[in-house]
Amino acid sequence: MAGIVGVIVFLSPVLGKKNPASVRLAPTECGKDPFLLPMGRLAIKFYLTAILMSLPDLQMIKEG
Repeated sequence: MAGIVGVIVFLSPVLGKKNPASVRLAPTECGKDPFLLPMGRLAIKFYLTAILMSLPDLQMIKEG
């Protein structure tokens, strides 16, 4: 199993497309051009909120 995964991981960049279009590399918001690129850091309250919202989900998975 690990050998198959290793072969796939190794061959994907070798066989994959080398020059993606510049349109695909541009940042987008829901398929539209963004108003501005994000600057600076996000406040820690956003990370804490995300962690606190995921805890009940993890507990449900553990109990289920």
